[in-house]
Parts: sequence; structure tokens; C-alpha cells
Amino acid sequence: LYPDYVEAGNVCSFVADACIKKGDKACAIEELGRYSKIGGRDPETIKQYAKLLDEAGRKKESAAALLRLTYIYPQDTELHERLGALSMDNGDPATAVREFRALIGMNPIDQAGSHYNLARALKAAGQNDQAREEAVLSLEAAPNFRPAQKLLLEVSGDGKN
Repeated sequence: LYPDYVEAGNVCSFVADACIKKGDKACAIEELGRYSKIGGRDPETIKQYAKLLDEAGRKKESAAALLRLTYIYPQDTELHERLGALSMDNGDPATAVREFRALIGMNPIDQAGSHYNLARALKAAGQNDQAREEAVLSLEAAPNFRPAQKLLLEVSGDGKN
């Protein structure tokens, strides 16, 4: 009766769940896409949609779904981490920098990993000085964190980076 209803108990989520149980991820993506397009705002449903898109190799669409979710529920640390990682995969370091900075602003549990991810994004964006600072912050949180040590060497080199 109400195809545009997007609150609890909406038809799109029920159909998408049925599609997933059948093993038809394309059907689930279609239904969750419709949910998103008609204004659905449930963070878990949109995350599920983004995950299905990512698994289907549609990374840019997955990032777009997560970006929309940042306007709905910006306090989600997992969201910013996933969007930052997807942005790096998509070759969009500017968005990755923004998302990893937002994540650090939320004081995540994994300080070393968060600063390391920001350093990687800054390096990809060509901002080696800032990347070096973030790599140092990562190592302050976890001195034996090998990936951060390696990254620090890469961005601190003699101009060969």
C-alpha cells in the first residue's frame, strides 16, 4: 500500500532480506538501492547496501552510499573508516584524507591505525610533510607498528619518494 514508506518495517528491507536468504545479491542490491533513493535513513540498512555493492565490485557506488550516510549519521567511526578505505581503493585520496581526519576527531580506539591510514592518504595526496607527522603520531601510539615505520621511512627520504 505504501511503496515509499522507509521507516521500520518497510517493504524494501523485507524484500532485500528475502533476496539475501535466496542468495540473490543482485535483487538485494536493487531493493536496497530503491530504499536509499526514496529516502531511507537507517544506518545499518545503508551499510548493508554499501557492503553488497562493494562485494559486487561496484566500489564507487558503495562509496557514494556511505558518503550519503555521513550526512545522516556522522558519528559512526566504522563508517568513516570504511569510506576512507574505499576512497583509497577508488583513487580518491582527498576524500580519504577527510574521512580519516573525521575518524581521528572521534578519538577511535585504534589510534595507531587511524593515524597510519591518514598518513597513507596524505602520502597518496602528495602531502608528504603532513604524512610524516601522522606517521610519527601513529608510532607514538604504537612504537613497534611496522607499517607506520615503513611509511615514515618512505615519506622522510631524500626526495626519492
